[in-house]
Amino acid sequence: MLHGPPVIASAANLVCSVRSGPGRFGSPKETSDVTDQEKQKAEELISRLELSVGQMFPRDGGNAALIASMIQSLNGLRSLLGLVRPH
Repeated sequence: MLHGPPVIASAANLVCSVRSGPGRFGSPKETSDVTDQEKQKAEELISRLELSVGQMFPRDGGNAALIASMIQSLNGLRSLLGLVRPH
């Protein structure tokens, strides 16, 4: 179980459970599909994170690199879970 702010921890735990599959973390896994319910929950959590990142101020200096890193991580998470960003 990962710890951190509730939204971040929930998203991270979902990814770990999807990626690790049955058995120990890092052990070979069988193909595990993400259910529609899991995708919907992941979409909700990622959307909340994206909104939070968009509300960070100031956006210059040290925050600029942090914000860029968070956006890249969220985009990677979307890609990993096969979630398309709503327009």
